[in-house]
Order: sequence, then C-alpha cells, then structure tokens
Amino acid sequence: MALIRPTTGSAPLWFRTRGGPSSARVRLVCFPHLGAGASVYARWQDLLGPGVEVAAAEPPGHEARMSEPPWTSLPALADAAAEELDRAGGPPLVLYGHSLGAYLAYECAVRLEHSGGGPLHLVVSGAVAPRHARAGLPADADPVEWVTRLGGMPPELLAQPELLDLFTPAIRADFTALAGYHPSTAALPCPITALHGAQDHSVRPELLRDWAELTSATFTSHTFPGGHFFPFPPPGSPHLVTEHLARLLARTAAR
Repeated sequence: MALIRPTTGSAPLWFRTRGGPSSARVRLVCFPHLGAGASVYARWQDLLGPGVEVAAAEPPGHEARMSEPPWTSLPALADAAAEELDRAGGPPLVLYGHSLGAYLAYECAVRLEHSGGGPLHLVVSGAVAPRHARAGLPADADPVEWVTRLGGMPPELLAQPELLDLFTPAIRADFTALAGYHPSTAALPCPITALHGAQDHSVRPELLRDWAELTSATFTSHTFPGGHFFPFPPPGSPHLVTEHLARLLARTAAR
C-alpha cells in the first residue's frame, strides 16, 4: 500500500496526501465509504499523476485516527471537514465521495460554497441522491452484515474477529450517521457528475439521477462495470474510474 502522510500546514488530521511540495493545478478531495478511511485512496495519486493532488479524508475513529471516538453526525463531520479545507488553502478543489462519502462530499461542498470557496466540481459514486439516502437502509440491519453484503468487507478481515472488532465502532458510527441524515437542499453552482456500477443493485439509477436537482450547472452520469465498490478494483485490473476522473480533472483545470 502506498504511504499516505498527513498534509503539512493547518490540516494535519482530516486530510492526508503524499506530502511535500505540489505543482498540482487542482486538489481532488476524496471522502471514503462507510467504515473506511484514507487508505482506500492510497493508489489514486499514482494513477492520477502530478497534475492532481489527492487529499483523502480520514474521519475521527477511522484508521490512523482509531484512538478517537467516531462521530455519528454527518453534518458535524461536514462542518469539520469544510473548516479544515477552508484553512488549508492550496489549489482549486474538486470533491469526490463514494457511497456515504458522496453525502459528506456534497454537504462539505455546500458549506464551502457558503464560505466563498466552493469546489469546481462535485463527483459522487455509489450513492442515490441525498433525499433518497435512507430509503434503502434496512432499519433492523446489523451494520457489519450490511456492509459485508455490499461487498465492502475483505475476506481476510472477516476471518479475524479480533481485527474486525477494531473496525466495528467506525462502521456502526457511520451507519448511525447515515440513518440519521437529513440532507441540505441547496443547489450547487458547480457541475455534478454521478458514477454508478452496472451490477450495483443497492443504487437505483433513477434515484441516482436525482442528483441533478442539486446543481444549477450541468449534471452528467456514467455507468461502469462492477458492483457497489466498482471504483476500487483489485490490483492488476483496469482502473476505469480514475481514468475517467483524470480526463474530467484535466478539463476542469484548463477552464
């Protein structure tokens, strides 16, 4: 796994990059799915190249921040993330989020827009529009079993109960945050792009397309092979999502 180090300057906890000087023309801020942390984006800097700085979010209670209590409020998480991004400065932002991370990316974009530093583009994947976020969430589901059914639990983790226990508090906290999520309704002035896995039966395409309600600019959607975790193919497989993002980011930075 590629090393992800804390960013220098004023945002040492929330966002992790490779560190060091950057000549990037755009910063891609990536929010992870339920229970995950910055490491799911560890390969993306190499895949996207030096023109893009990848900054991966590490919420409290996740991975390197496992010693902290995980938070159970999505708006509170968005408040903290937006505040760190506001303070950090740097190149223009594009926000990306997968599954639960899509809602965190959107809420963060709303807050950044209010403070005058809104993103150039919002990209979401594996997530229906925010107003439908709780529709497919089974009320009596065990969070770990639910994530496992979606394909988000590595077999080696499931085979080691003592290791799984370390990740369970973050999974349960994120599930609680999603179950209690009451989204903003603000339409962003930046474009929104929504990505969908063709075999992801947890995301109905017509509900994904309702992200269009949340932008006064353009909305586009694209379908990729794979299930719910299509943005994270195994090593050696084509990385179609980052190839798509590289083209999108090049166009965005050129404007």
